[in-house]
Amino acid sequence: DRINYAGNYNLAVFKIFSDYFNIIFQDKKKQEADGIEMIGLLREKFVDTIELYGAFGTREVWLKFLGLTIKMGFTIYKHNGEIFYEIFLTSAETTDYKSNYIYNELFQRALRESELAGSYITMPPDNFQWNIKNLEKRSMSDIYLPKKQMEDLKMFINVYSNNSEILRYLLVGVPGTGKTEACLTLMNELKKKKVTIIKTPICKYLSEKVNLAILLRPSIIIFDDLDLSLGSRNSGGYSNMLQTFLDILDGTDKLPKDVGILATTNSAFLLDLAAQRPGRFDKVMIFDELTKENIMRIILKSLKFNFNLTDKKDTEVFINSKVIDKYFTSQVTGAHIYNSISMMKLKCDMITKGQKKQFEVTVDWLLEEIENEIKILDKIK
Repeated sequence: DRINYAGNYNLAVFKIFSDYFNIIFQDKKKQEADGIEMIGLLREKFVDTIELYGAFGTREVWLKFLGLTIKMGFTIYKHNGEIFYEIFLTSAETTDYKSNYIYNELFQRALRESELAGSYITMPPDNFQWNIKNLEKRSMSDIYLPKKQMEDLKMFINVYSNNSEILRYLLVGVPGTGKTEACLTLMNELKKKKVTIIKTPICKYLSEKVNLAILLRPSIIIFDDLDLSLGSRNSGGYSNMLQTFLDILDGTDKLPKDVGILATTNSAFLLDLAAQRPGRFDKVMIFDELTKENIMRIILKSLKFNFNLTDKKDTEVFINSKVIDKYFTSQVTGAHIYNSISMMKLKCDMITKGQKKQFEVTVDWLLEEIENEIKILDKIK
């Protein structure tokens, strides 16, 4: 039989094919490696590059594959207000290959060329584009949170390791309480396991971006500052994307078990109560209070990462119990402590440089510096 194939897909598939054919059309070696001979790209006339996903109508790609001359068509059209993406394949020659086999083989080549699967991908607002980036390194040993929170983070990873299921977590807390660090740690742990990570704001392309995550699963979608994107119906400032977001969480088309969500918000009261309904997120983690043990570890982390100080004699004055108690009673965030220690150590080094001799850091000097910072914060508040 001749190849005669048609199927409905989505914007993500169209973009992956579009990028692929534009790349290999100009590269004979890639064509040879993939067993494909490109004949032409057709958009009313033959062109050197083609955008298969940008506008309504039909574009065609002509190629030779598995001994067949194949016309591959990409059609975008609207019906009853809904946009459809249809792909069709036809061949002049007969073959024993099944039509869906031909399609799947071509798509796997396009997907492999994209290098999206297992990568860290960032997507801009109001645009269906992506960038593959290097993920900032973090591990469990880099974050210092209360024991219960650490257990919840480890559970997130263990559930995927044991059940191939990626959970949905909502991380709630004011800036500097460890949400970003916790998020980065989970992302790093999942990336080690070849999970695709997609970081995107909520925008008009949300459904298409979720389709991409499903296509690249196992995957996780990262939503930062959810409250800024969605707002709240109760405060009268909610986004028109709220219902789309809720439909994705628990609408008729459920997300697969191996597509997770990791969302953060600074202001839980601004986030619509509907988005917090039980079942939409598997767990809501509250980031608020730091223990004295957390504070000590944050101080040591700042000295280690910013000044490579790990020796006890260089760090013990900074983790004096009076210093830790001062930070603890002031109820500042972990991010504030990290930066505060860094700036005080930097100030010490500059004083030493100016005096041509070692400046002696004392507990009283540190307490005075911290007190001045707290007064400034109080004035700002």
